[in-house]
Amino acid sequence: MFELEIVLAPTDLSEGSRSALPFAAHLAAAFDAELHLLYVNELHSDPSKARELPSSEEVRASLDAEVGALLERLEGIGGGELRTKTVELRAVEAAPAIVDYADEVGADLIVMGTHGRRGLGRLFLGSVTDTVLRHTSCPVLTVRHEVEISPSEQGRILAAIDLDATSQRVVEAATRLSAWSGAEVELLHVVELPHHPVVYEAFPELPEIGFEELEDEAKSRLESICSESGLDPRRSRCTVKVGSPAEVILDEIEADKPDLVVVASHTRGGLDRALLGSVAERVVQRSSSPVMVLPGGAEPE
Repeated sequence: MFELEIVLAPTDLSEGSRSALPFAAHLAAAFDAELHLLYVNELHSDPSKARELPSSEEVRASLDAEVGALLERLEGIGGGELRTKTVELRAVEAAPAIVDYADEVGADLIVMGTHGRRGLGRLFLGSVTDTVLRHTSCPVLTVRHEVEISPSEQGRILAAIDLDATSQRVVEAATRLSAWSGAEVELLHVVELPHHPVVYEAFPELPEIGFEELEDEAKSRLESICSESGLDPRRSRCTVKVGSPAEVILDEIEADKPDLVVVASHTRGGLDRALLGSVAERVVQRSSSPVMVLPGGAEPE
């Protein structure tokens, strides 16, 4: 079941990371979880850069100020009590330290800010958030720095599922979040178009795949999942579309502006870990809505 006991919110005290903190605070308060604010002071081999690191006293004062602001925000909307813990670590790189800390304390969710990127930066992973997504076994909620809403204001959750072993995890999370926030839930499955070499277009005798049958079967399975999930049928619906999964999901996000997107990732190895390619990663990179990525199993063939 989707439960939260420890919510980890890494912060570099920038505007980008601050946009994610209200989400972390609201979720921690709603689930009576402890919120850990983590600041990682990255060490540098260049002594001149080391002098730019803030002192522990400065970090502690900044983290305490962040907690105070979050408590005031929760009090202002009747958001419940918040148990917090502030932590400062020093490490060579922030991302591995965040992943290790999440494992050490048994975090149930990591909430992080992310920035949209263009050009070559979209092709190679480099940001702290991207690296954490790659290597953690913990669910991660990413929030674009432009987003200012909080989870308590959600009106709609888009849950994209593959109809594989990860589906139950995605639906459970969407169901629990909907029960708390009162948000409507759309379960979306995309029937992926096959990729055939151009040469096969010269052979019209090849059998055509009946996408209508695939859509009907997927819709039937979605409806079964929905009925078994405990979702309120008055506040949930099932949608099946055909196309490229990432592009269809992103089109849905742009068209309907959901307040939260829930997807599952698939683990991969080797060079694939260094290049963007999975549906979840592409959605995180380009989504204008917050995205919760749940860890899944091996990527399907």
